Amino acid sequence: MSSKIDKETQEWSTSCVQRSVRIRIQEITDNLNKMRPQKGPEKVPNGSVVKREKVVRYKECRKNHAASIGGYAVDGCREFMAAGEEGSDDALKCAACGCHRSFHRREVEKDDICDSSSTSSSPK
Repeated sequence: MSSKIDKETQEWSTSCVQRSVRIRIQEITDNLNKMRPQKGPEKVPNGSVVKREKVVRYKECRKNHAASIGGYAVDGCREFMAAGEEGSDDALKCAACGCHRSFHRREVEKDDICDSSSTSSSPK
């Protein structure tokens, strides 16, 4: 009799833990969604619309070619240049040094593109 009660208690406890984990995961997901930047155009006070775009550039190669012998040596490649067309296998390979794009330092620049829908007029 006591083994049946212990088993039921254990199953109930397991289901409670699983339920609390699901709730916590949902809370974390909701918080992450709130923290993400909102997509879409912004309106500025003068009435024009600003659309923000990210421009990603890959700079110098950071691959350590001497890691296997305990040293540190980089090849001196200053900027990633794709070896192939966009969408091909070579698009992620650097034409200068032959390394994968992930070895190059990622630099994100934000550009603002303005839609001039303001109603300002120039003096004549």
